[in-house]
Amino acid sequence: MKRRLVILIFLILGILGRGLASLSSFLITSDIPVSYSTSEALVVHILFFISTIFFLLSSILYQSNKARILTGVLFALMFTYSIIIFISWIGADYYNASFAQLKITSLLNSGLIMVFNFFLVIKSQIYFRNN
Repeated sequence: MKRRLVILIFLILGILGRGLASLSSFLITSDIPVSYSTSEALVVHILFFISTIFFLLSSILYQSNKARILTGVLFALMFTYSIIIFISWIGADYYNASFAQLKITSLLNSGLIMVFNFFLVIKSQIYFRNN
């Protein structure tokens, strides 16, 4: 019971962190002519990092591979969608290194969680096959 509660708390904190980071990123880049400061971009990076940590901790605590596969597929879809959106921005007038650095954090977040969950699934399959 405690394990499920901890997983649920980590998932909720991860979702809230990712939501706040996405909202902050959207607010920063919504007024393109006005430049944003490094501290605002750093806040977005830290929020995505915290969100990633919470999602990774909940993935470690899962006992079922079905939950890990579902999480991996969900983040694979988010990763694919983020790549499509990111590619559509290339060549725009406002696209520069700082804009790309700000927007790539969601890609890294989704990609890392996706790869980590699939790694845990493969690792548990190899472990159960050898024992």
